[in-house]
Amino acid sequence: MPLHLGRHGTDAGRPLPAEEAFPQVHHFEWNDSVLPRLIQREKAYSSGDWHLTYPDTVDESRRMLRHLEANGGRIDVTAEELALHPCGSDYADYKPWPDLIPLLKNRR
Repeated sequence: MPLHLGRHGTDAGRPLPAEEAFPQVHHFEWNDSVLPRLIQREKAYSSGDWHLTYPDTVDESRRMLRHLEANGGRIDVTAEELALHPCGSDYADYKPWPDLIPLLKNRR
């Protein structure tokens, strides 16, 4: 089954019902290229140069760019709005997970 860019969805098949599972997504692309990539991403999606599949992408990029600007180009890992927590090898290792499920369900 073909997947969308970034492997975040598909146009075919039956989606997994929200009541059955919520996958956790972990991205570890935060290095010194993050600022130029975010700037490029925000410009390309908001201008229409890149096809926008998920409307939240532009807002998420802008929020992260504001965060980086407010923190001298660094990621404040203690910032509550980022909701960063240590993770382990199992979903149960992520302590806030049960509290996030209702919030995520309402975003769909």
